[in-house]
Amino acid sequence: MKKNIFRTIHIVIMVVGILNFCPLLNLSDDLFIVTIKAYAATISNTPNLSSSSYGSQNIFGENYKGRGTWFCWGRVSEKLNIKLSSEFWGHASSWWDNNAKSKKYNYGNEPRANSIAVWGGGNGNYGHVAFVEKVEGNTVYFNEANLDRYRAYDGALESLPKDKMIKRGTLYLKGYIYLTNNTTTTSSYSKVNAGQTVLTTTKNYSKNSTAKSMQVSDNLVNFIAQYEWFSSKPYSGFGEQHATIGYGHVIRSGENFSNGITRQKGKELLKEDLQRTVNEVNRLVSGVHLTQQQFDALVSFAFNCGSGGLSSSTLLKDVKSGNITSNKIKGDFQAWSYSNKTRLLGLWRRRTDEWQIFSHGDYKRNYPLW
Repeated sequence: MKKNIFRTIHIVIMVVGILNFCPLLNLSDDLFIVTIKAYAATISNTPNLSSSSYGSQNIFGENYKGRGTWFCWGRVSEKLNIKLSSEFWGHASSWWDNNAKSKKYNYGNEPRANSIAVWGGGNGNYGHVAFVEKVEGNTVYFNEANLDRYRAYDGALESLPKDKMIKRGTLYLKGYIYLTNNTTTTSSYSKVNAGQTVLTTTKNYSKNSTAKSMQVSDNLVNFIAQYEWFSSKPYSGFGEQHATIGYGHVIRSGENFSNGITRQKGKELLKEDLQRTVNEVNRLVSGVHLTQQQFDALVSFAFNCGSGGLSSSTLLKDVKSGNITSNKIKGDFQAWSYSNKTRLLGLWRRRTDEWQIFSHGDYKRNYPLW
């Protein structure tokens, strides 16, 4: 305890000293930030389970001690001095949906230090959460409890490559909730450990700000290919100028496929044909931060129903407003399963599969029953 007090006093003295002498030394903000962050990097990533963040202050109480949500709530409180509000009082999977609906914190599909990783699926579809301590290159370092049923926090800092975070057994990654923003040069103070104040960098970031353009994943190309008939040779459509090959690619002037193509080439052409739809979806969701699976699902929908269909849909309205709970989005997709007021099985299956991509990251063509 005394050691922590002395270390806190030392930090305060150091910060005040640098603030006082910065004008004299003409140090830049960047150098100041680097100096403080170098010290912050020495702070332990090992949680202190004797902290009140895991005890009397923890909203999950004794009955939930050892569970993933209990631990993650406590770690956020201990390290960031943030007491997560009611959006985070349910089971793990609901943390993502509730936060997206309330817009409490920014979120996305790229891991960052001091973020919460949220997975869906798992036992009882309750999902799982973990606290991301740091990201170095392609490796994500995180702390978690109760990944396997009733396994309490074991004191080990876990690490996985970014792509291995996406699918962990029966868990699928929904994304990351960003509790702090630390990617640009605007200076502000934030709690890094209980009682230890350091200077970090923050980003003025809004979910309504412009999101960067996205592209479809190979998983989405493979998914759409399963719904399209493949032909290795050109076949006539409406006259020679509309001859088609592969997965519905209309042969353009100057293209010659007289020797036929492979399925791989067909998928390359399909990805090129998707680009117009990709551009339209990027325009329609400008300013909305989507995960890869969410973007893929919207592109598949627009490719099949037209970008005009997406632009006028309740689906797009709910996505833009953050009303993306699994059941709500499922209904939005399946509403586009009708022709002349008659529900068509093929359309219903495709819409349901698109919902499974959007909400669960499941790209399999599952052919669910009615």
